Amino acid sequence: MFKPEDFQVPLEMQLKLRVMTDEVKKCTNVEELQELAISTTLLLAKYQHLLNSTLKGVLEKEMDEMLGEVETS
Repeated sequence: MFKPEDFQVPLEMQLKLRVMTDEVKKCTNVEELQELAISTTLLLAKYQHLLNSTLKGVLEKEMDEMLGEVETS
């Protein structure tokens, strides 16, 4: 389903990640870092849920189409 290049982050995103990484490394406020870690974890969980929901919908549609073709054969 995925190609190797799908796992490579585009240059624009690499730059954004570098900027954010540099900001986190410079930060000395533990509370701010904790909030950032919490919000990042929440965002990751939401994206995982959205991806799972999308894949489930696509797979269900594909299965319905395949079963429809088998029934009409």
